[in-house]
Amino acid sequence: MMLAVLLAVAFGIASFVFFVKLAIHAFRTSTGWGLAVVFLPFATVVYAIRYWSEVRKPFLAWLGTSIVTNLVVFGMLGLAAARIAEAQADALAAAQAAGTTDDAARIDLVPRGARTISANEPAVPAPAPSLDPDDVLARLPTALRSGSDDPALAGYPAPGPVQVATAGRYVGSRMRVTDRDGLRLTGRLVDADTHTIVLEKSLPQGSIEIEMPTREVRALEFLGP
Repeated sequence: MMLAVLLAVAFGIASFVFFVKLAIHAFRTSTGWGLAVVFLPFATVVYAIRYWSEVRKPFLAWLGTSIVTNLVVFGMLGLAAARIAEAQADALAAAQAAGTTDDAARIDLVPRGARTISANEPAVPAPAPSLDPDDVLARLPTALRSGSDDPALAGYPAPGPVQVATAGRYVGSRMRVTDRDGLRLTGRLVDADTHTIVLEKSLPQGSIEIEMPTREVRALEFLGP
């Protein structure tokens, strides 16, 4: 690289010297030619062609040293770009190798079947299983539901699916309605006829009555009194 720099400097100085000689000859010819050679890009070539016999040697020397200077400079730039690209490729390969090693180490430390959590990923605790009182009641044995000494439970069938046409028999009971879209709604049955089922849904601020057409009901379950 240092040799290339020295060659570029040497040939650059030589090119400048020969150009000065051409400019001096052009100013001796006329001021217009001198200014044209100094400031216009192709005026030097035009001037050399017109006065070839007088400026052939300095023109050819200037042209040759200029070409060599440009070749050396562009060669150095290309070499520098290649070295930068090679250094970047080596750095990228080293970074990838380091990342692969770290991942392998993390995998070795994680038990089989466990889920790894990134350092930037917040740990989310597993949701606690929720218990629906209606589901708990539905899972009770029949003897505890209908065979209890509690008179409030006497005469009620075991929880389970019922026909929509017989929903009027369960007015005042807790029911679960499933519509055609799979939406489940649990509440106390307030009214039921051949066209509409009305459920009362308890809310923290009170209660709300929801009407549902019987044609939209896919399933109806009795949950208890």
